[in-house]
Amino acid sequence: MSYLTALRRFNVNVRLFLIAAAVIGFTNFGGIFAALFNLYMLRLGYGTQFIGTLNAVSSLTLMAFCLPAIALERRFGSRRTILAGLVINIVSSVLIQGAIFIPASWRSAFLLISYGINSVGLAFYLVASQPFLAASTTTLERGHAFSVQAALWPLSGFGGSLLGGMIPGLVNRFTGIPLTSAGPYQIALWISAVISVFALLVMLPTSQPQSDTSEQDQYQENKRRISSSKSRSFIFSGLNPLQIIVLLSLIVTIQVPGEGSIRSFFNVYLDNGLSLPTTWIGLILGFGQLIAGMGALLTPLFTARLGNARTYILFTLATSICMLPLIFLPTWYGASLGYMGTIMMVQIARPALITIQMESVPADYRASMSAVTTIAASLSFGLIGLLGGYMIPSNGYPAFFLLSALFTTLAGAGSWVYLRMQKA
Repeated sequence: MSYLTALRRFNVNVRLFLIAAAVIGFTNFGGIFAALFNLYMLRLGYGTQFIGTLNAVSSLTLMAFCLPAIALERRFGSRRTILAGLVINIVSSVLIQGAIFIPASWRSAFLLISYGINSVGLAFYLVASQPFLAASTTTLERGHAFSVQAALWPLSGFGGSLLGGMIPGLVNRFTGIPLTSAGPYQIALWISAVISVFALLVMLPTSQPQSDTSEQDQYQENKRRISSSKSRSFIFSGLNPLQIIVLLSLIVTIQVPGEGSIRSFFNVYLDNGLSLPTTWIGLILGFGQLIAGMGALLTPLFTARLGNARTYILFTLATSICMLPLIFLPTWYGASLGYMGTIMMVQIARPALITIQMESVPADYRASMSAVTTIAASLSFGLIGLLGGYMIPSNGYPAFFLLSALFTTLAGAGSWVYLRMQKA
């Protein structure tokens, strides 16, 4: 199915959800908040150890609230769970910006709590969003919908990163507040929080998607279709849904460190390691997001030719290869090349993996799949963030990125071995 045909098939729920996703990408996922939060922490006087601890606490909180998110999704539906997540996320963003007014002796604890609350909202949103989108689509356009979602975050994040990189300089120019202080970054994060409200407003007119009585039949058809094409898809014959969830979660846990190391520390590396100005950091992050978004839109072209499994494996291994400039070229252009390539490969692989996750289990297991794989990703993000906070001061950024790339290589290679075993 062509993109144009798939887009025409999207119903009102899908379209409003994707608009909200674009707003979230502009502000949080790859946008203003992602570009400036770590720099805000640096200006408040914190180092990589505290930033790593923040990321670890965030990930652990996200893990802890994924299971309650399943209960909420089953009790109140995916739409209401998403709305609750957005409200919590907005409130916590306001709290984080207020850290500058908290006495220094209380500030660290306040930031840890506020950032943890932010992760509660994120858990609700992430766990419910995939079942919501899956239930709002059919198998004909579902892969395209997940690809568009994966593309919207970095594409809108491109604009958010550019704006985020410009705001501190503009604040400095018009107010005289120095860029070495936290003030300009705090104002930028306030703007991000205000814009995030539009995501909530856009989601309000949506309706709870109704369960399709043909979904179980379609699940059985997916199993038959996958079994007839061993070289193109993962086969989970003999495994019950819970075992499939555990297996795919293990893959996610091992894969995430490559991406997690960059998302946690890349802007810190540019600012603290390479001494780039904020405007340049915003430009690099922005163009990286733009390229990543374009990559995500290509996923259906690769999956149509290679299948979801081989697409995921190919671009997971390519993720590790693209991290090499970060490891061996400790310059701004080496870092930029490594970042842009890595994020693009991740965004091509992600929709293929999500489609595998959603179509490998019956409809009533999708929330559990989403929650457990989110827990796995959060655990991996948290551990790699904590490791980076202590490893970077003693071993440097290149060694940290190298270790992260090795984990991602293991995920791709292990998945390839599993796929080859199916052909035997």
